[in-house]
Amino acid sequence: MGEEVHIVTRQESFNDFAVRELAQSKAACMCRVQFKRCKSNNCISCYRHSRVVNCESVMSDYDLERLRHYTSVYYTEYSSNPMAWMSHKEYKRYYARFMFFIILFIVLIGLLPLIMIGPFDSVSNSIDYNKAIINTIQAAQSQVYDVDKDNKINCVDYAIVFKLVWDQKYPRLKDECTIIRNKNWLTDMNHLFICVHNVYVEPATYDPYNYTMESVWGDRYDPTCNKYGETRYWLSEVKE
Repeated sequence: MGEEVHIVTRQESFNDFAVRELAQSKAACMCRVQFKRCKSNNCISCYRHSRVVNCESVMSDYDLERLRHYTSVYYTEYSSNPMAWMSHKEYKRYYARFMFFIILFIVLIGLLPLIMIGPFDSVSNSIDYNKAIINTIQAAQSQVYDVDKDNKINCVDYAIVFKLVWDQKYPRLKDECTIIRNKNWLTDMNHLFICVHNVYVEPATYDPYNYTMESVWGDRYDPTCNKYGETRYWLSEVKE
């Protein structure tokens, strides 16, 4: 006798559609904050954020798990195109940097004969941020100490020491390195870390080559909960 093969298909339910749509909204909000179209303190009065919070409060554990998964998928997709989420001001900065490197390239081509004769290190101020971050993590971890004298070494100490080392290594790029706080009661996250050139860095990472907050903390890290503008306060915590 021949065997019959039955193929069962499942149509997407309204609940499936709603979870995906909510995940898209949440991922979009994360990108808006990360690439500075929005400020984190705008979330309180934002209808998008209110909708996400209200929906999450009535979702089952199963749907919340699916929401976290879909949000991660959409965030990975959306964040691969930062320009789509930049504010007009940030876009102008990005465009200005782009034009700077174009002009710099033209200047270097014109100076190439002279450069081959003698070094002109001051011509270019650009650096490899990835290499700079790795080097700073390694240096900070090798000399981290109880900065605020609370008798423990934790994220506060790692973040502050990273900032101090960065400022010492790259004094012209002080403004590119800031201390960020993330407090999220939903994931029990209360953490201090670093932002360098729009990259969120975990200075206490076990692997200096794998340092982004997203890769170290996964779904537990929600960038919409980031608190900005506290760098000066945390540096004031340094005790002699």
